[in-house]
Parts: sequence; C-alpha cells; structure tokens
Amino acid sequence: MMVLAVQASRDVDLISFQAPDEEPAVNHAFTTISLMRKVAGAAFVIVNLTAMGTALAQDRTWKECELAEHDPERSLAACSRLLSRPSTRVHAAAFHNRGLAWAAKENLDQAVSDISQGIQLDPQRAYRWQERGEIYTRQGKYLQAIADITEAIRLDQIPRAFRFHTRAEAYRGLGDLTRAIADFDEAIRLDPVARSFRFHDRGNALRDASQYDRALVDYETAEKLAPTDAWILLDRGRTYAKMGRSDAAKNDFNTAIVLEPSNAELRRYIGVELAALTSPSPSIPPLRQPPVPPQQPPGAGPGPGGPVPETPEACKKFPMLCS
Repeated sequence: MMVLAVQASRDVDLISFQAPDEEPAVNHAFTTISLMRKVAGAAFVIVNLTAMGTALAQDRTWKECELAEHDPERSLAACSRLLSRPSTRVHAAAFHNRGLAWAAKENLDQAVSDISQGIQLDPQRAYRWQERGEIYTRQGKYLQAIADITEAIRLDQIPRAFRFHTRAEAYRGLGDLTRAIADFDEAIRLDPVARSFRFHDRGNALRDASQYDRALVDYETAEKLAPTDAWILLDRGRTYAKMGRSDAAKNDFNTAIVLEPSNAELRRYIGVELAALTSPSPSIPPLRQPPVPPQQPPGAGPGPGGPVPETPEACKKFPMLCS
C-alpha cells in the first residue's frame, strides 16, 4: 500500500511539469484533470488495499477458527476473536467451530453450550443439530442425542447414511435395540459403498438383541471388508461365547491378538472374555481349591532368600496374552 502511495506522489510531480508558454490555459486544464484522475485512482487503490488487508486478516482468523479438530487451541483463540467483534453473520459458525474445539479437548459441556449458541443464531443448519447430537451421545445423554439427530434428518433434504448410523448408536445406548437395528438397516441401504463399520456395528446391536445368527452374518461381511480389523474378531468371539461355542470364541480371540499383538487395550478386553469363558458357575464349586501362597515378609523380594515370582495365572491359562 505504501509503495502505491509513493508511486501516486511521483505521478503528481510529473504532472505538475510546466507546459509550453504558447498554450498555458489549455495545458493547465489538461494538467488539472489528469492530476485529479491520478489522485482519485491512487486513493481508490489505497482504500481497496485497506479493505483487502482487513478481509485477509479476517480470512486468516476464520481459517484458524476452522481448525477445531486439528489444532483446538488455535481454533479456540481464533473463534473467540471473531466473536469479540460486533455481531456478524459469522457468529453462528464461530460458536459452532469453537464448540467443536471444546469437544476435541473433551470439554463436552462447554462444547454443547457453544454449539447451542450457534443453533440459536442459525437453527436451520442440519449439521449444527447433528454435531450436538453426537456430543450428547458421547455424554450418554441418549434421549437428547436422538432428538437432535432426528431434527438434523428432518432439516436435511437428502437422506444421509451417517445421520441414521449415528442415531442408531444413540438408540443402542438407550437400549432401544429395535429402533437401533432399523436405523442401521437404513444407513446400510442408503450408503452406496459397503463399509465394514456399518455391518460391524449392526452386528453388535443384533448380538445385544440375542439375534446371534444374524449378527454372525454381519461380522462375516465386516471381516471380508476389513480382514485385518482385530476388533471385529473380538466382537464375533463375544457372540460365539454367548452362543456357548467356546472353541470358536477362543479361536477368534487368538486370531485378534495375532493381528494386533502390541495392542494392550485389545489384550485387556480379551483377557476379560477368556476369564469369563473359563470361570466356573457360582453353583458348581471347583474340583480343587488352589493353594494359598505364603505371606511375604515386608521388604522381602525376589532373589536369594526371597520367594520366586510366579507366572500370572492368566498367562498360564492363555499364553497368547503374555507372549
């Protein structure tokens, strides 16, 4: 902007050069008109550049406000700057994005508060209701989640698979498995691409509803679509366990660990499932009570004079968990 202003000043100096003496009046008139045009042009450029600079600064701030999931701290700061300005059309979006940033930081109450502000300012956007509904699901507030996602479905002119899928998750959390399965059915019908997680999640709902055979069909489909997903095998193994098919369950658990041998969370879940498979019924006492290990004196440890540490019981029963 400064360079253009200097250039305009130079143009004025050039225009003020004295014209020939024989045509002073005409030359003066042309000089004055040209000068006015140059000054006006320079002023127009300066004003426009000032406006562009402001717009670019706002655009940068807006782009940072949109970084909710990738850089929530920058997003919070940028959205707050936008909200500190006089009320504008971007306030609803700024509240929404700041809410998503709070959600990325696991501050779900503040996330709901900000997204609710966005909904108050602009209630006709389906995605605002959708996002708040998904956060309600994360909070375990399933009735509110269902209401919000239902409103998102109503506002959206196009039926979308992900909306029905997320509402199905809320119905499943609520324990309404009939509606959950119906929404999973609709999500699978609407999605032009077969996605493993849709079949996996519907399989879980079917298992919860004791529809084990249908659940197994969905797990088979999901496994074909994602053959390296160990969590599908975990859930299918759980289904086999509920059906009393212990060997099939153990086989799935073992294969899951082979797929993800370093996944501690997966091993923990499988350990729980295997313990449940092998634990005796409360009404049937075990054939032999395990010996009670001797009390270790305070300060005693492994080594000479101390007890030799034993292999954990779970590792003895299921070496795959500790290998």
